[in-house]
Amino acid sequence: MNKPVDVIIISWNRTVETIAAMESALVQRGVDQRIYVLDQGSAPENLEKLRHFVAQHPKIKFMEIGRNLGVAGGRNIASGMGKAPYIVSLDNDAVFADPYVLAGTIDRVGVDFVELADIDPIYYERAYYLAPRDEANE
Repeated sequence: MNKPVDVIIISWNRTVETIAAMESALVQRGVDQRIYVLDQGSAPENLEKLRHFVAQHPKIKFMEIGRNLGVAGGRNIASGMGKAPYIVSLDNDAVFADPYVLAGTIDRVGVDFVELADIDPIYYERAYYLAPRDEANE
């Protein structure tokens, strides 16, 4: 069974790059990925392109907040959009190097997380941009 993972992407007016990032997340293999895109106030013509792309892909959920909260603010909101035990933040101007990046990363982090269960999850998230969800706060 594939491990569930949330891929979060924050966007702001980089439509071509954001669509490439979403495509890169969609083709990941060996995981059950859900993709959450948070738009932080893109221009109307860019929003229309993003909406059109997202409408064709049921694994992508799209939220518009209408203003730019910055990287940290956007990631905080986007992180709360899903429910998977792992969150991966993908910059909207980046793509995964190959279709097995997420699966390989989750496999390694999952093993490490069991062994390092007492480490502060906030430190863990900053160090790896991957954080198991805190089930107590759901």
